Amino acid sequence: MDLLKKVCSEKVFGVYCWIFILFLDNVSQSVWLLHSIAHVEYNAINLAFDMIVRWAHCYNGTPNRNHNEVQLPLSFYEDWLEVGCDEARHQWCLQRRLEELGSFYGQLKVHNNLWDVIKSVPHNID
Repeated sequence: MDLLKKVCSEKVFGVYCWIFILFLDNVSQSVWLLHSIAHVEYNAINLAFDMIVRWAHCYNGTPNRNHNEVQLPLSFYEDWLEVGCDEARHQWCLQRRLEELGSFYGQLKVHNNLWDVIKSVPHNID
């Protein structure tokens, strides 16, 4: 139960907290689960900052931009910056917990299916 209190006291895990109850007695499964969640966070960081860079040319304050394109306010970029920073904080907390369990992010094999889909639709903001 001490492990559960420690994990749940880290507010960053939110809805993931209940999942850890299933793995309290098995460190290897906890590492696998934390690593999987850390990979989701890693992709979320990439996607948030990708939105900023991908749509930078649409900022309505950019000089010499094509005015036929969609115009995005500064708040669009500020919101995605905030999302990216939140996800980075989550990733850092997960990495810290993995290290406490004797592991690290990158130790286990992961897939990049989500990122592959995002790359396949480079100009779709809908």
